Amino acid sequence: QPLLIATLLIISWWGALDSLASRVNGESIQNAAVIYGVARSINGVISLIQSAEIGAIVGSVHPGELLDPMNDLIERFSSVMTWSLSSLVLQKILLTIFSSLSFKVVFTMLCLVVILSNKITRSRKFINGLWMAFIIAASLRFSIAVVCGLTAVLDYSFLQKIQDTSLKTVQTFNSEISAGIKEIAFLEADINQEVDSLAVLQTQVIDQMIAAKEDL
Repeated sequence: QPLLIATLLIISWWGALDSLASRVNGESIQNAAVIYGVARSINGVISLIQSAEIGAIVGSVHPGELLDPMNDLIERFSSVMTWSLSSLVLQKILLTIFSSLSFKVVFTMLCLVVILSNKITRSRKFINGLWMAFIIAASLRFSIAVVCGLTAVLDYSFLQKIQDTSLKTVQTFNSEISAGIKEIAFLEADINQEVDSLAVLQTQVIDQMIAAKEDL
């Protein structure tokens, strides 16, 4: 038991695990923010397309309404990314608190008290209470760092290539849809011009019909 406590104290003051966890957490926040930004950008482009209105003789047409399912999907994905970012930021705050100098000092003092507990008292209830406090403090001290470390191992071993490929695909899609909106704007202008021409032709035909009716 003293050897285990001494090992935990060395790891606690060494700081390598905290540095790794902080770096992994920072990279995760950055990647999640990029993905969230791209998703919101796509959502904005789709909303802009949906707001486009093409005039017609009998009414107006909104071709962007066909993108409603995709827009709903991106909205839900953005909500998930919002929760993910909030979770990562909370991890960052907890990691900062549990790796602070104050918490290290408190954890060290608790470790010393646990090591010397057999010499301080013979009460098993008091000693069990000290061990329970030690387990809780050790869990708080290392849990977030260990989770971030395991996430880093899993990420770099299996998920990094998939994540990079998926991010590039989403960014490419965002670029393509942004470029496509310009083409839609030109198409909308051409269609509106054609509609105006048909409206003028319709007026001329009506005038001719009225003139023909008067002649008859």
